[in-house]
Amino acid sequence: MNTINGSGFRNYIIKRLAFAFLTFFLIVTLSFCIIRLMPGSVYDSADIPEAVLKLSEDRLLLDKPVLYQYAAYIKNVFIKWDFGMSLKVEPGVPAFDVLKRRIPVSLGINGLALLISLPLGALLGAAAALKRGKLTDRLITFNTVLLMSVPSFILASLLQYGAAFKLGVGDILYRPTGPFWARAASIALPVIALAIGPAALLARSLRDELTEAADADFILFAKAKGLGAFTVLKRHGLRFSVIPLVPLLTVMFTDILGGSLVVERIFAVGGAGGILVDSINARDYNLIMAVVIFYTGIELLALFAADLLLGVIDPRIRIGGEAR
Repeated sequence: MNTINGSGFRNYIIKRLAFAFLTFFLIVTLSFCIIRLMPGSVYDSADIPEAVLKLSEDRLLLDKPVLYQYAAYIKNVFIKWDFGMSLKVEPGVPAFDVLKRRIPVSLGINGLALLISLPLGALLGAAAALKRGKLTDRLITFNTVLLMSVPSFILASLLQYGAAFKLGVGDILYRPTGPFWARAASIALPVIALAIGPAALLARSLRDELTEAADADFILFAKAKGLGAFTVLKRHGLRFSVIPLVPLLTVMFTDILGGSLVVERIFAVGGAGGILVDSINARDYNLIMAVVIFYTGIELLALFAADLLLGVIDPRIRIGGEAR
């Protein structure tokens, strides 16, 4: 029987999609309410051009009660994909147009950080598990716990000052123009700052999972057959340990996304994280909502991808069960 195409797996996907949509809707609603409850109003500012203010009033029904404004906003976002216009950062420009110019830089930095953290964390975790109880294991465990405790913006500041300013290794600030390789090299330090914490988290978690698997009966049986420690780890240990680590990928990605909001500002990267800070400082409500919705969508997509991957590799979910 082809269990992947079974009703249990279809129901699993439908439930996850419904959960993602409900979460997205609730976060949009909560963000709208928080912004509307903030003291004062950006629409009262004299800095906003009259034409922009008039158009915003028509689109968002600003002359109506809050419930009407909420209904209009939900309709614009979910049906028209219209987030309104930027009021302060780039007055008169559609909020999503302001954001989408900065998305490629942020996704590039975040994606590179994730791609670096995955193999690095896996190698360190496997090395610690192979050398369990020895000096290598102790050193890796100590440093991973230490690095997991340091926020990425602290690492970014240390790298910017120590590596770039003092040692001249890397660029102090991001270069948005110039030759490709110069621009690529300028994102090295922010990528490293974002990758270190998730790599340490993966290394620590994988080490614990592999250590636990080492005492399982099938691992001991494989060793009794004369297989070496590395072969046993590669053929049996990783397969046993990968399922509990799939949800960890979402945690790593979320950690990177959250850290990039501040790290981008430290290195003057013109990404989506920087525009969020700018829009908050300027109280540009439409742009704030656009960025919040963008990050919410990205994280929910990552959660759904992790759930889908877990359902594919775990037979208990494919037949309608729950992973344990």
